[in-house]
Amino acid sequence: MSFNPLALLQERQCAPVYSALDSGNPSAALRQCDGLLAKQPDLHLAAALRSLALVRLGRRADASKQVDGLLAATSKNKALLDGGSSLLHVLSIALGSLGRTSDEVEMLDAASKAAPSNIDLGARAFVAMAKTGQWQRAQQTSLRLSKAAAGSKGSDNDLHFWWSMQAYALVAADPSLPAHQLALPLATRMIQKHLETAPWGARSDEELFLYATILARQGDASKRQAVELLDAQKELREKSMTLAILRTELLRELGQWTTLCEEALQAMESGDDNWSHVQVLVEAVSKLHDDSSSSGSNSSKVTDAEARLSKLAEGKGAKNRGFRLARLELVRGLSDEQRAKLSQPDLSKLIVAYFDDFAQKACAYEDLAPHALLLVEGPGLEKVRETVAKEEAREIETLDDLYRVLNACKLLRLVQADSKDAEMDRTLSKRYWDIYKRALVIGKDLPKTEMQPADDFALLAAQACVAASPSSPSDLVQAVSMLESALQHSPKGYRLRVLLIRLLRQLGSVDEAREHFSKLGARSVQLETLGWLLVDRSSSYRNLLPQGSSQEAEFDSAVEGIARIWRESEREMPEMVAKAFENGIFSRIEEIVDFKKRLDNSLARQLYAAERALCPAKGDEDEEMRREAVQRALRVRAPSDQRDFAVLLNLLPSSRGSIRELTSLTRQEPGTRYVDGMLDVAAAVLGIEREHKDARDGGSDDELTASERRLHDLARKILDKASDVEATAKAFFEGCLDEAKTTNSPFPADQLLVASVALQGYQLVARRQIDTKAASAPLHELRELLKEKRDHVDFSSSSQEAAAVAEREGEEDTKARLEAAARGAYNAVLGRLEAC
Repeated sequence: MSFNPLALLQERQCAPVYSALDSGNPSAALRQCDGLLAKQPDLHLAAALRSLALVRLGRRADASKQVDGLLAATSKNKALLDGGSSLLHVLSIALGSLGRTSDEVEMLDAASKAAPSNIDLGARAFVAMAKTGQWQRAQQTSLRLSKAAAGSKGSDNDLHFWWSMQAYALVAADPSLPAHQLALPLATRMIQKHLETAPWGARSDEELFLYATILARQGDASKRQAVELLDAQKELREKSMTLAILRTELLRELGQWTTLCEEALQAMESGDDNWSHVQVLVEAVSKLHDDSSSSGSNSSKVTDAEARLSKLAEGKGAKNRGFRLARLELVRGLSDEQRAKLSQPDLSKLIVAYFDDFAQKACAYEDLAPHALLLVEGPGLEKVRETVAKEEAREIETLDDLYRVLNACKLLRLVQADSKDAEMDRTLSKRYWDIYKRALVIGKDLPKTEMQPADDFALLAAQACVAASPSSPSDLVQAVSMLESALQHSPKGYRLRVLLIRLLRQLGSVDEAREHFSKLGARSVQLETLGWLLVDRSSSYRNLLPQGSSQEAEFDSAVEGIARIWRESEREMPEMVAKAFENGIFSRIEEIVDFKKRLDNSLARQLYAAERALCPAKGDEDEEMRREAVQRALRVRAPSDQRDFAVLLNLLPSSRGSIRELTSLTRQEPGTRYVDGMLDVAAAVLGIEREHKDARDGGSDDELTASERRLHDLARKILDKASDVEATAKAFFEGCLDEAKTTNSPFPADQLLVASVALQGYQLVARRQIDTKAASAPLHELRELLKEKRDHVDFSSSSQEAAAVAEREGEEDTKARLEAAARGAYNAVLGRLEAC
């Protein structure tokens, strides 16, 4: 970079502006810029800094206009974009802040081509291309950069070369790029030639990973070559878990089960209890079993593997939880036919032995549950029940005692004989709750930031209440009371809170459910995985809050807060890609790129877009943002579902379904089918033409209620400009009324959400200027029905046992509060119906 006295002078002139921006005072910076530009209109650095100040003041339109003028000036005078100029740096920041990443790439690319010897500028251009996923241009730029840097003192042309190879790999992964078929063969030849003169460098493990990955994607012959390459670099592989995992994956794809089985056993026999060895061993033995069944060739290998694992689990690994669990996993990983051929003790004996030795571990239930589910009624299962039941009666004096009793209760509940006796469930609930209260003493000295080890006893008690009588809200009220009490002792007990959110929504207490979601404190990617707790059917649940109330505003704010994860990903994921390239961490680059793609195509994001589009917009700008979000969602053909449903821990008998099913409005959670339906409705509301008329693969009609299916049918008629739209609208409103009349559910939400969907249908037909006369009579009758339901809200229990528990636990206060919330929900929906 040559000395530029003019650039230095501009820096000095703009020093006060820099100071104002650095001190967080963009208003002062703007005034300084205006003063400088009044005296010197062609002071481009001041203009660039002015655009940055405008961005920080939120005046994005003005900032963008300022930037347009600067880009026009630089296109006429390339010298302004000298690689070392502050103008280039400031303008790059401003463009990035405005989200104009394509303009940033074009500017940096032009500047780097104008100064091909400027390595730093070329690297900045490459990074900008990598951030925007322009892999073909990035590959060409990095290869040019590598050649320019060759021989330059202090340059890192080796890193730039590998940048180019990684870009080739990403080009190959994108079928839309014209060069994708040639990318991998070209990269392979270039790497082979490069290694002739440049041996493995400081980032050898990452470079080796990249080379092996490129080979592995070119067929089995190249995969074998990749394995040979990794085997030749044994010392490097042993230091890198990433390389070891890659080699294992390649051997798996090549079907080298004998090798994998032997290596896993050797690692375990040497004392390595890494769970990945167990997973490989289980899969390898299962595959070898299949081969021996068909040809008999691997029979001795399978027998040897089973014998060695048994010896390990019974000998020096007897007290090692991992080795003992490996034996159980081996049994579970086999088919019924394969298990019948095993020479090992039967599964029930293995479960009993494991429980005896490790029941004091917090995770013992999670370890044994998948294996216990394989047991069928008979002597083996009875032996498990008998052994485990002895621990359930243990006195709780230590933490080990607590976990032995807890694991016994959970395991017994899982393998409980099929029974739907409500009183038995209530009795169990009382027993679990009594144990919970006794167990609290173990965690009495824990800080509030720690979860109580007894939390799962409260979950067992609450879930037994839910299972007791799905047709009675009184059991849900009791469960709510228990969970709220447990949360006072364990404010960070997220599993308690997740179940509480589900129950409160069922009972129509939407505002309380929102409060508890906020207390979960979900951050970053947790908003993607846990947001479904609040977002699912949020447009319908919102109608259960008084129109124009603070509760409605807080609910909207909480739902809109979920979108932070996608805004953050658009900003942070490109930065993570850039950092990985800059540090040469090639083993992570495609993971980050794939994760960003998953967030971009997130099913949760599409669900959010549909739900928000069905709520009233706050103005033209808000409606335009919703329109863009729906259009974006409609373009996604292969959604990615990252929602975490396992956070709703299921502690019900295997014969009774899951707690998620018992606390859901439909038999399945909203998925692809529901999202498709609601996107159709959103498109009809906003007047958007769907590019793809057919629903995407996946999903089931069970994801939608009957009224939601009718709403979807109405939306499709509107989108298709069908001639019978008015008749369909009439059938929709009459259908909603019939559903409300015939629903047998005693839970307020189940009744009110039918009315909420009717409201959405009314807003849709009114928005599309369809005659609403057909809605008048059904909606009037629906209002009268809801008034009657409101006046008869009663969460009292008909069970004497439950009533006694309620009295002891102060449930009456909870019942009165929830009944009031339910009546408030009825009033909110009635108020909205009155406005139709």
